Amino acid sequence: MIHNVFGNGESRKDLDVDSIDGVKYGCNAIYRDHHMDYLFNKDKGIQHEILTSECWRNTTVIIQTQWYGQSIYREAYRNMHTWQNMLGTNDYTDCGSAALTFASHKAKSYGGDVYMYGFDFDDPETREINNIYKNTPNYSMRLNQRKGVTKEFLNVFEKYPEINYVHVNREYPQQLTKYKNVRWQALL
Repeated sequence: MIHNVFGNGESRKDLDVDSIDGVKYGCNAIYRDHHMDYLFNKDKGIQHEILTSECWRNTTVIIQTQWYGQSIYREAYRNMHTWQNMLGTNDYTDCGSAALTFASHKAKSYGGDVYMYGFDFDDPETREINNIYKNTPNYSMRLNQRKGVTKEFLNVFEKYPEINYVHVNREYPQQLTKYKNVRWQALL
């Protein structure tokens, strides 16, 4: 079984996500363009989009926090899951780390490799925003938004040493070279 985790880095822009076989795990606004088996959400604005789009009817949506209390969302929230229930914690700084952790847990339980797409490991010092959804609703050009890779993301490779990871991108990030269970595959 192949577990495909999709970040929202710009390297994913021309990737034909729908043609990739296997279980699909995505983050936030990816639901706008592609069906995911598991959709992870953290931010309030995107959660509102997910609720009103009703993508939760055919996707397992896993949220960090229930942001809205209106009765019109009761059915949606009954069909959603929390990071706490699915991952055992809310302590992730980003959806990519949560999605990668969950996919790794599934791979450990059911077998298979974990492929990572759209994780671009951008430079935290740059003013550039590397997000396929920048300048769209709920994705502003916030200069203070988190950039770079998080410690939680890198810790997944140590937490699941028996899992084989494949980073699919144009280049192999230096941060991944020290992990024996991570290899690089060129994005064509």
